Formats: sequence, structure tokens, C-alpha cells
Amino acid sequence: MRPSLRDRVWVAQHQDIIAALCLRPIACGQWLTGLFVAPQQRRQGLARQLIARALAATDGPTWLFCHPQLQLVYQRLGFASCD
Repeated sequence: MRPSLRDRVWVAQHQDIIAALCLRPIACGQWLTGLFVAPQQRRQGLARQLIARALAATDGPTWLFCHPQLQLVYQRLGFASCD
């Protein structure tokens, strides 16, 4: 995840950064360019919390591309497939 100056970044921290999310503003919405959770911190709801806070602070839809194996993960986080 390499944020640009216009990107908005959210982090979860417990001494060190344990999770991060990056949104890039685009026409009429946001582009989710990165979502990372430290392996030892996964399955604790950090991704869901970061997404909820980030999306509550933004307007319009949020899009992302993900690896096909991660599609179900993002669907559980509230995203839907589109053409």
C-alpha cells in the first residue's frame, strides 16, 4: 500500500500498527487500494472495524479489485460483486 497525498489512511494500533486501510478519492466515490491486517491479528474483526469507520467518514460508493480467493471475505465485509 503506497498512499498518495490525497489518499485517506486509517490504522489500528496496539503499540505497533496492526492493521491499515487506504481509500483513494475518485469521481463519485472511493477506491479501496489496500486493506492489511497483521497475520497474528486476523479473525478479530479489525478489517470490519476499519472498513466501517472509513466508509462512515466518506461519501459515495467504494470500489475495489480483489483476488478471487478473497471475494467471499469482502462479501462478508459488506461488498458486492459488480460488472
